[in-house]
Amino acid sequence: MNTKKLGDQGLAHAISYFGHFGHTVCLPLTDSQDYDIVVELEGELKKVQVKKAGYCRNGKDYIVEV
Repeated sequence: MNTKKLGDQGLAHAISYFGHFGHTVCLPLTDSQDYDIVVELEGELKKVQVKKAGYCRNGKDYIVEV
């Protein structure tokens, strides 16, 4: 799978994650911003940049360095 497809998967997962917890998710109209989505958290809009982890431990947990 190429990196564009991995990025698309990460973005879809982030939208699903925030939506699952009842947060409003906004998508930018273009991809020239330094963020991928905007999420409303506790009445504030937060810019979120999504990164897709490529390493999976034990077939279930992803390891991500921050």
